[in-house]
Amino acid sequence: MQPNAVRYFELTGSWQSYRFFDNYTNEIREQLTFKIDALRRVHSFFRCLAQALSRNCSTIFSHPSQTNITQAQLRQEIASTGFKWVGVHIRRGDFLRVKRNVSSPAFVISAMDHFIHKYGVNRTIFLVTGDEKGYCLSTYGNLTNVFITPKWFAPKEDLALLAACSDTIVTVGTFGWWGGFLSGGEVLHDRRSPTDHRPADVNCKGEEFFPKWFSFLNKTV
Repeated sequence: MQPNAVRYFELTGSWQSYRFFDNYTNEIREQLTFKIDALRRVHSFFRCLAQALSRNCSTIFSHPSQTNITQAQLRQEIASTGFKWVGVHIRRGDFLRVKRNVSSPAFVISAMDHFIHKYGVNRTIFLVTGDEKGYCLSTYGNLTNVFITPKWFAPKEDLALLAACSDTIVTVGTFGWWGGFLSGGEVLHDRRSPTDHRPADVNCKGEEFFPKWFSFLNKTV
């Protein structure tokens, strides 16, 4: 790949299979970055959470007036807090409108339990994004160490936040898939059974849709 060969380019079509770019994973993660305004909002959100969680933790974050925060700097500051930040994406709205199945709270909570056992209850923080903030708040807002991104977060802020987290919980849809891909950590994805891998309606086999680092709980009810 030659990032300086062209300034802008656009890919059209359905890029559902990770195998299209499996050989360039690291380059894609480096090049698919977010605009500074989205990074600043995500940075401020993390700073507010850090202040609420730990006084010492909040001193790690650079001054909120900083205007040149980069995605790499944001990830480094988040990793330096001592917490494990797990991004969660809840997809519902458009799926329900066209009568497609969505993930149950049982799957999300089981996935959260997985990371709590992995990292410890006091070190694991869950950040919930999604297209129905009210549902996310009423369903998961009272759980320990679970925070919902604010309503004024646009999709670009939600995706930038997912990309900055260490691990990801994905329900359905490609938005969360890209969040897990850009994050690069462990990804737990919902799947009802080995033969019903959910993106069947996009004409893509499960082994082509899910990268090898995606894992499954198969506990959705």
